[in-house]
Amino acid sequence: MSGEIDDSMDIVDEKSSCIVRRFRLLSSAQRKITLGEILSCCTSEEISYIDQKLPDFLYRDFVTTLPLELAERFLEYLTVKDLLTACRVSKPWNRIISGMKIVWRNHCLKFGCNPVTISLSYPKNTCIRGMQIQQDLCDGSAWTQDAIVNLVKSPGRFSALHHDRGYIAGGTSDSIHTHANQDSSESVVIWSVENSSVVVSFPVSGSVSCIKLNYPSLVVCGHFDGTLSSHQVSGNTESDITPGGLLNKFRLHTAPVLSLDFDESEDVLISGSADWTVKVWQLSTGSLQRTISSHSHWVLSVIFTPSSKHNIQNLSGKDIVVMMTRDDIQMYSWIHFLKDNGESLKGLNISDIHIPLKSVTDAVQSFFFTPGLHFDGKTISFVKQMPMFDSHTFGDADIVTIDAVVVDLKYEKIVGGCTVPHSRATTPDFSQVCTGKLDWLDGFSDDSTNGLVCCLGLQDSSMHTVVWS
Repeated sequence: MSGEIDDSMDIVDEKSSCIVRRFRLLSSAQRKITLGEILSCCTSEEISYIDQKLPDFLYRDFVTTLPLELAERFLEYLTVKDLLTACRVSKPWNRIISGMKIVWRNHCLKFGCNPVTISLSYPKNTCIRGMQIQQDLCDGSAWTQDAIVNLVKSPGRFSALHHDRGYIAGGTSDSIHTHANQDSSESVVIWSVENSSVVVSFPVSGSVSCIKLNYPSLVVCGHFDGTLSSHQVSGNTESDITPGGLLNKFRLHTAPVLSLDFDESEDVLISGSADWTVKVWQLSTGSLQRTISSHSHWVLSVIFTPSSKHNIQNLSGKDIVVMMTRDDIQMYSWIHFLKDNGESLKGLNISDIHIPLKSVTDAVQSFFFTPGLHFDGKTISFVKQMPMFDSHTFGDADIVTIDAVVVDLKYEKIVGGCTVPHSRATTPDFSQVCTGKLDWLDGFSDDSTNGLVCCLGLQDSSMHTVVWS
């Protein structure tokens, strides 16, 4: 009996194979006609069986069945929101899609995440955080603003600001500029961004035109009377110097000091003035080491970079100062004066680099200045010019800062920002405005998206801060 059943099954298998072979030889149109005739002959039970089998052919799970490399090629075209939706389809999908590191890393870069801080083991979390930050920037909730009042008495105002390590140094200026040998109501205030409180406040002799803080040890002020002063920030029990105590006065400029830079470890202070000179000082003693006077206009900005912090091969072993006037940008270099007794400084007559700006200003007006000079140890950067006329007195040029804007340079679009109040320029380089931590400009991360974004000194005697929410 069993033999007869086996024979009958073989006959069925043979007929099925024959039918399948003939079906494959048909054209597409003939196949459709044949399928229609077959379906018309099926019972309800057979139609139900076909209905159960069709999803296996129509809705194949390519995420789990395809090789991972091919699945990634398909999924990389989805947006992050679509990928997150796909992760909720099933546990296998969530496991596979969440583990596609290349897909998530590429999206991290699109959202502006810092490549160095992208998680190697689970970049999906970094991507979600980057998407949240960019969305917050877009809808204006990434930053919060605050007006800090009652730190100085009117008509005094914060004419110079600088940020370092979470602290803001603000120097004040009145409508009447005083001299160093007269009593002065001007002051310097050190403000903690994190605690929203004054760390130390102390008087200074003369209206402050520019300032730089190295917290917690030192703050140096440039003054409108042509002097500079260095002050202890924290107390020093060894020398009995109280917080804010005067360390040194630097005299010899004959016009307002418009810019300064220093490096405490190198014991160097650089100052640029409206007397068309740049001076190199020994920071600890106040002694003048060299005057660089080959300039045709006010020195708007100076940047000092010691030999250990730049990557210019042909100037290896030399300290560098980059300076900018209305007409040009120049770079000078020398061997540190403590290493060769100042011999290199004595021969400092010709600049290593000269970038003319005069041709740009001639195309518009000869009274234009270029605010914003930057040197990262390898590249010099500066922005286009904007008007500030010689006929105005200092601080009388009505430059209005309206928007703080974040621009995605790769995709050339604005991704967010905020509107800030009016701020009148104290100097051509806008010393009444300072920026906070700039790490986030190299890419978003949890460590970089906190603290101060920028701070402005306003005409109503207040400081206006913009911080990460």
